[in-house]
Amino acid sequence: MPGGSIYGSQAHSALEMDGFNLPPGSENWTGSQLATHWFANVANTRTQGLDLTATYPTNFGRYGHADWDVAINLNRTRLRHQATSTTGAPLLTAQYIAYITTAYPRSKIIFGGTWHSARNKWAVSVHEIRYGETTSQLTYYTGPYTYSTSHYLEFQNVPKWTTNASVTYNISPKWSATIGGNNIFAKFPSVVPEGNRYLGVPKYYMSTSQLGMNGGYYYLDVSARF
Repeated sequence: MPGGSIYGSQAHSALEMDGFNLPPGSENWTGSQLATHWFANVANTRTQGLDLTATYPTNFGRYGHADWDVAINLNRTRLRHQATSTTGAPLLTAQYIAYITTAYPRSKIIFGGTWHSARNKWAVSVHEIRYGETTSQLTYYTGPYTYSTSHYLEFQNVPKWTTNASVTYNISPKWSATIGGNNIFAKFPSVVPEGNRYLGVPKYYMSTSQLGMNGGYYYLDVSARF
């Protein structure tokens, strides 16, 4: 991960000590003209989790059968130690700590089932997916804390429910057609406040691993088996 940044004359001195050849006059460059960044092994984390899956069949006789399923993922990542600079200052900001500990849902639940008609002509599948909350520390781009590295907006991307569904018709032993969709009700991530959007543009904060920003996805599939 990024270990830190230095600017201006400090950056010039660090680069010279590392053997870089810099142009004449660069020792007078400002922080906006010269910067150096480095990566470091800055943190120890511990992740604990649990995965559970279960399936169960139900027979409806002449009305077919259904295969039910559920999957649950629970996890938690904690920061156990972080490195410090030569001055004793922590190398990780609150923003980076959030990125490695709370930017991923602590839970994901999938449940649903697939019904098959008695002669297997039809198959209907419906699954619900619940994504847990993510928490991020967002940079301010307006106001008194603009570009601050010590004051951030704590932003909750609240839990989301999405639905995947499909209907398949087996035309013959070799041909089948399926119509369906993922996230069929077009759920989106939580909206970022305008003051925390870079250049005022990104509506969603995508440095988290929860729900994508593309909304619903719908498809029609025709398959042939030979």
